[in-house]
Amino acid sequence: MLWGCRRAACTTISRARTNSSRRLMERATSFMAAQIDEIYASDLPPARKLRWALETHAATMMENLDLVAVYLHEYRNLPTERLAEALAVRKHYEQVLMQIVEDGITAGEFRDVNVKMAVFGMLGMLNWTHQWFSPDGPFSSSEVATMLADFALHGLTLRSAR
Repeated sequence: MLWGCRRAACTTISRARTNSSRRLMERATSFMAAQIDEIYASDLPPARKLRWALETHAATMMENLDLVAVYLHEYRNLPTERLAEALAVRKHYEQVLMQIVEDGITAGEFRDVNVKMAVFGMLGMLNWTHQWFSPDGPFSSSEVATMLADFALHGLTLRSAR
C-alpha cells in the first residue's frame, strides 16, 4: 500500500493523471504557438506585429485562466520527452517575438534595447495575468490585452517626453 491505495490502483491513478496533464499541456502549448508564425509572416510593420502578438497572447491567457495556471505551474512535471516538446514550442515562440523586436529596432520603430530582456519582460507581464485577472472585473480580456500591449509598446511616458 502506498498513500492509502494498492499499487495497481495508484499506478492507474498516476497514469490517468499523467495522460490528463499531457493533454492539458499539449492544449496549452498549442494556444501559445497557434498564431505566432502567422503574425510574423504577415506584411505588417514590426510594431503592429508585436501589438497583435501581445494582444493575442494576453487575451488567450485571460480566456483560459485555469489551463494557463496549470500549465505555468505544472509543465516542469511533464515526462522528459513531453517537457522537451513543450520547451521547444516555447523557445520557438520566444524566438519569433525576439525577431519581431529585432526587426522593429532595425526598422527604427523601437529603440535599441536588450531584445531578450524586453521579450522576457513583456511575457512576464502577460503571463502573470492568470494571477489577478477576473472575467467578472471591470474590463474584458480584450480590453486588458489592449492596455497591456500599450504598456509594453509605449510604457508610461508621454510621447512628448521621449
